[in-house]
Amino acid sequence: MRYLALFLCSAIFFACSFDNPAKETEEPSEIEYCRWLLEELYLWELPKDKDSFTAPESLFAKVEDPYTRYVAPIKAPESEESSQTSFSSGEIGIELGLQTGADFPLLAYRIYPESPAARKNVPRFATLISLNGYTLKGDSALDTYRNVLAKNDTVSLTYSFNQDTVNVELVKEKIILPTVFLDTLNDSISLFSLREFREQTFDRENGTLGELKTLLKNLTPSTKQLIIDLRNNTGGSLRQCSEAADLFVKEGVLFSIRENQLYSDGKARQIEKIYRAKENSSGEEFDIVLFINGRTASCAEIFTLALATGNPKVKTIGTKTFGKGIAQGLWKTPEGALLYITSMQIYNRFGESYHAQGILPDYSCEGNYYNCLTQINSPLASLKSKVILSNSVTEIKKESFGEAFFEGKILKP
Repeated sequence: MRYLALFLCSAIFFACSFDNPAKETEEPSEIEYCRWLLEELYLWELPKDKDSFTAPESLFAKVEDPYTRYVAPIKAPESEESSQTSFSSGEIGIELGLQTGADFPLLAYRIYPESPAARKNVPRFATLISLNGYTLKGDSALDTYRNVLAKNDTVSLTYSFNQDTVNVELVKEKIILPTVFLDTLNDSISLFSLREFREQTFDRENGTLGELKTLLKNLTPSTKQLIIDLRNNTGGSLRQCSEAADLFVKEGVLFSIRENQLYSDGKARQIEKIYRAKENSSGEEFDIVLFINGRTASCAEIFTLALATGNPKVKTIGTKTFGKGIAQGLWKTPEGALLYITSMQIYNRFGESYHAQGILPDYSCEGNYYNCLTQINSPLASLKSKVILSNSVTEIKKESFGEAFFEGKILKP
């Protein structure tokens, strides 16, 4: 049975590969359409009793792969938007830093551009004192902040900065977040916090790639070394992460994919695509450290492997990554639901899979980057010879507000 495949290209690390869709021969039911796509595209074995299900939700719940799922029509628009953009609703534009042991532990770690807080000139690193009259002090500060913010569309924030105490009125709104942040640690070392890979971000036209290119252009001429913090980056757009990786790799294969792709006869065939680096990109000449952990996943792992295997000036540090070397195609059903179907496998430049295994760093350590250097102090001379960081790392104080050095916890939206 052939059906007209209604599909869309998603931004979140999905296959988008429907070529010359088959002509519709009859109107499928929702469950028939779902069964057909699963049978053709899904990488692994389906439930033996798949034909007995009459509701898509029940069928997808039976599929063991947690990434293959059905999103009902009523929730599809929100799911589609979240897969493509970095929007966040009900925001005042403050990313919190939780300073362990401080009397007033909540810090305005970042102020998102074009947000309510930015328009009221709330400074970065301000200490938050109260919200709607509720004191933000001690162990209960975070719960108090979240409860007040959740229950009110307008809040009165009191903060202190440089020994001044200021009060501002903020109205919550939906904002679009940057996905890349830059901190200059000293004259020669800069830190990129790379949160995710999205098609639509604060850079509306070029997404994460556009943000990264802009920040690279803003580096001072004295910058020689980069830390790229990929901790807790759970992935995103395949196009975005492949082109971002190409900024830092001079030549050769970045990675490859094998994908079940649907053709005009209504049948799927496996195709292979190889992603290659282009020369003369803006990040090829830096000494680079990638900071990874167990929540570095999916497209962030592609980025990590592409740089670690394709650029001899790149080293990795932290803990083993998550290990998601598969990707999902995103399809729209006749009734407007979304289907996320695992149909693609990812391989490094040597044709090796990292799925369910993760990526081990060159140097294993826990905590922030400063603590990592402390933990691996004994082989430090060896690290320097392999271009981890130069002697200038000793100039970076523990109190540096670069995210990889922050003493505390960053609380992202």
